[in-house]
Amino acid sequence: MEKVLNEILLEVKSLKVGQDEIKADVNDLKIDVNTLKSDVNTLKDDVSTLKVDVQNLKRVTNAISEQTATLTEFRTEFNEKFDTMIENQKSLFEMYGKHEVEIRNIRRRPV
Repeated sequence: MEKVLNEILLEVKSLKVGQDEIKADVNDLKIDVNTLKSDVNTLKDDVSTLKVDVQNLKRVTNAISEQTATLTEFRTEFNEKFDTMIENQKSLFEMYGKHEVEIRNIRRRPV
């Protein structure tokens, strides 16, 4: 009978050791879960920051697009006016004659 009791006692001790190991594993898992929660919170903050950055980039991109459209319109208007000035200059050049224009250009040059 004593032998059976010793075997039971050894089994109980073995179960106790196994239970302690399981408790340690559960504690490790709790620590890991807390670490993962912290990491997820950090990722959420990072995603929020990225969303704000993307919104700012969209705003800047829209502003650049509007400015580009304005500059393109200005360029077109400028080219049209410049072409008109060139045509006017050709007409004046023909009216006054080539030599008269060259004489006036020479007179305006600093000596």
